[in-house]
Amino acid sequence: MIRKVSLVPELVVKIPNKIGMLAEIASLIAEKGINIEAISGYARENTNDAYVMLISNKCALMEELLKTKKYAVSEKKDVLMVEVENEPGVLQHIAVKLAEEEINIQYIYGTTYVSDSPAKIVISTGDNEKALKVLRR
Repeated sequence: MIRKVSLVPELVVKIPNKIGMLAEIASLIAEKGINIEAISGYARENTNDAYVMLISNKCALMEELLKTKKYAVSEKKDVLMVEVENEPGVLQHIAVKLAEEEINIQYIYGTTYVSDSPAKIVISTGDNEKALKVLRR
């Protein structure tokens, strides 16, 4: 079920909640040849703020690029990247293992699946180091 678990850096970028902002960021990153491995985002209700969470194998370069273009990298932290088989019960397996060890999931999102590669689930918990050990068992 679980192929691989690792801690990876995630950037949280605060942007104005307006049309075209994601297009600007995606274009900037693509122009430098940086691959986005996982992405999630949301807008805050009743504000003009939105947040985009980005994971890349070139995180430091991406962070530097965003900062030079005056994007606010509001947070950089390690999260779990869990590579899994794309089959029923995988999320249940992960969630049960973490619950049994009383590890709180703060947020979770998934990446796309291609037939010859694993799906990926990004998880932030109350204790990522402990979660890493639990999921590697």
